[in-house]
Amino acid sequence: MIKKIPSKFWFPFWVDKWIFGSMRLEFDPDERSLWLDFLCLAAKDNGFIRANEQTPYSLRQLAGLLIYDETMVETTINKFIEKGKIVRDQNGVLYITNWEKYCGSPAYRRKLKQRYLSREACQPVTQSGSHNITEHNKTEHNIKNVVGQVINYLNEKTGKKFSPKSENTIKLISGRIKEGRTLDDFKRVIDTKTSKWRGDLKMDDYLRPGTLFRPSNFESYLNEHPLRPPTGQNIKPPSSKEEKYKKARAEFIKKYGEDKEKLAEFSRQWWSKDESGTGS
Repeated sequence: MIKKIPSKFWFPFWVDKWIFGSMRLEFDPDERSLWLDFLCLAAKDNGFIRANEQTPYSLRQLAGLLIYDETMVETTINKFIEKGKIVRDQNGVLYITNWEKYCGSPAYRRKLKQRYLSREACQPVTQSGSHNITEHNKTEHNIKNVVGQVINYLNEKTGKKFSPKSENTIKLISGRIKEGRTLDDFKRVIDTKTSKWRGDLKMDDYLRPGTLFRPSNFESYLNEHPLRPPTGQNIKPPSSKEEKYKKARAEFIKKYGEDKEKLAEFSRQWWSKDESGTGS
């Protein structure tokens, strides 16, 4: 039997985050209204939204309890999950992600009566389903860490400025991670394609997450052989010729303008020269 928080329990409401935060930008008024109701239900059960310990509310129960259209409730729950606001365990029980953030400061929690809310009350309770939620949060943290390392490596190799916070980038990389791909796999793909595309006027633009980490591309790129070994091995780094190319290209643009056809021809001729890279 779950010992739920009494109806007099309240939780902090962060005004600035509500007015200016992502919730207002990503959800319409009806969805935001349902979110507030979900927070109230979660506050009575340590972050969980459920009928009892291992039984979730049915859509009909939630819709009837909160007086919403059943289809709207289902659609909005799926959207909350997609945006990372809530998670659903193997039993179908919903849990507010990062519920501890809604529980106030430790000083505030200490003031509540011990029999109603302990310091641990804002953490997932040890029971069926809570292990999955804890593991979910841990996995999400690990994925963000890998995403950061992958994008930093890509930016380092290409000289570009991709953001590890891009929603599409996170989705692409996390998808490959869930397929069992490792950080070394991502680096190999980046090394392989930069060895072939960097400096090529037409192909350089494809050195981006949307191309490299797309499901239909990643495996084939992973099994390609680079034109030269990746940086870090005992070889002469290619940066010298690339720097000369950049200077020569800048001089060409200054003299002849940015006509795409002329630039493409210039690039082909320049890279066809020997390793001295004297340019044109």
